[in-house]
Amino acid sequence: MPRHVGVLIVLLFAIGCSSDSPGEVRSGANNANTLPAKIKIKSGDGSTAFAIKRKDDGAKVVRGEEAEWLRLTRTKPDKLKVKDASDTVLGYITGSPDALKIKNAAQDTVWFKLSRQPDGDYKLKDGQDQSRLTIKKRDYGYEVENASGYCKAKRKGDKLSLRNQAEETVYSTKDPMATIAMACLGFDAPEFEPWMAMALAVRLATESSATTQESK
Repeated sequence: MPRHVGVLIVLLFAIGCSSDSPGEVRSGANNANTLPAKIKIKSGDGSTAFAIKRKDDGAKVVRGEEAEWLRLTRTKPDKLKVKDASDTVLGYITGSPDALKIKNAAQDTVWFKLSRQPDGDYKLKDGQDQSRLTIKKRDYGYEVENASGYCKAKRKGDKLSLRNQAEETVYSTKDPMATIAMACLGFDAPEFEPWMAMALAVRLATESSATTQESK
């Protein structure tokens, strides 16, 4: 099970659509009107782990129902600013959905890079271009190979879940969101912080899928 607490976000400013299938071209359709004002991510016991509340310029994330955790603002089409509840800038997510970078608050240092491979897999590398994680495309979704073993992002019917090695549910949702974004919640690597997993999920969710009809 990942050492950090992750969260998956689908925001009002979602601008694209993808099946998460290798080679499928994203469309420019705006899916914003299909997204709910509030999205719930449940923990394994069925309780609400997080709630994502839509805002005009992005969203805020609360733990449970009301404890504010993070504020997310899209400052440019390819840039997402991440702040904590005290309004301190934690960092930025920049780049295209297939080649994302996690930068520090000053935007002068790249901490991590997540890139999509030609076969549909993803790789997470650090700022020195050293491989940290491999995310493999599977028929059911994605398998994340990380420091603590592996976990799976699986879609079955209208339910998307993150499962550990024992096939126990860590997080789940029936709201529309991309499978690769759920996979980000399983990232476990040295120096990789909780907000980073969440921010990658935000960026991928907004650029990839606002539909559950992804390739299985």
